[in-house]
Amino acid sequence: MSGFKGTPGPWSAVMGSSFWTVEEGGGQRIANTLDSECVFIGSDEYNHSEANARLIAAAPELLEALYNALAHSLAWQGEPDDFSCSIHRAVVAQCRAAIAKALGEE
Repeated sequence: MSGFKGTPGPWSAVMGSSFWTVEEGGGQRIANTLDSECVFIGSDEYNHSEANARLIAAAPELLEALYNALAHSLAWQGEPDDFSCSIHRAVVAQCRAAIAKALGEE
């Protein structure tokens, strides 16, 4: 994953005593998601801390998959231009924007 300067994956989501943590393979904590991270929709309460921790834990694999998808798309159809399929242009732009966001380059 060229450009990524963070903790190498894989990461995992682990339920701690009072909150979810995201840890790298050696058990070093990377992030916490508090159980108090609740969202209220009307009168219903939703706790998203586990889902958030699992998404964060999947980040290294998601970034690598995105790099691979972009490379495959470019190898198959080349750099998009004005005459490229609009779906190809949109997918390449979306991949590049997400990668830039993950790398802090947006």
